[in-house]
Formats: sequence, structure tokens, C-alpha cells
Amino acid sequence: MRVEIAYEESIGLVAKMIAEQRQGYDALHEASGAAWDMLEDVSGDLVNTQPATLAGLVALCRYLEPLLNDPECCELPEYIAWDNDTESTVAGAFAYIIAVTAQAMIGGQA
Repeated sequence: MRVEIAYEESIGLVAKMIAEQRQGYDALHEASGAAWDMLEDVSGDLVNTQPATLAGLVALCRYLEPLLNDPECCELPEYIAWDNDTESTVAGAFAYIIAVTAQAMIGGQA
């Protein structure tokens, strides 16, 4: 959750902060930015990790369904970066993982 965004949306609040408040705001901004970066990395790892079983594929689908279905649920990264330096939308990456996993399960090349 990016708490500091509430301040940025209130015109002039950040500019009116005294030095002590600004230091707290800057620390919060830095900490939440670092947490956001970690969330983005972990989200990519989750989508980039191919399930090994049908149960794993079902678990991934059930985990991601509410995230993809509810725009107010949370903020997902706009793009997933792949190991080959390409990018996909979250939905595109999810569809790719489903296809690759299903293909591997029916005996095709992953």
C-alpha cells in the first residue's frame, strides 16, 4: 500500500510540511517504494514459475483470479519482464503459463 500517495493527491500538503514531517514522509516514501519493488519482483516470480502439476495450475488460477477480476483488489505490475528481456501484460503472462503447463502435461514440448 502506497500510503504517501494520499499526501501527493492533496494539493500542497507535502509542500506545507515542516522539516520533521517531511523527513518522516521521505522515509515512508522510500520504504514503500522498496516494498513495491519487492512485490513487483515476487509477482513476476509467481507468474514466471511454471506449475509442475495440474493441482499447481489450479492453485495458480485460483490465486490470480480475484487479482485479475477485481480492479480495486490490489495493484498488479503493468508488465511482467521475462528472462529473455521481453515483456507481457499480467494477463498475457498468465495465459502463457497456463498454455505452457498444459502442453507439458499432455506430452508436448514446454
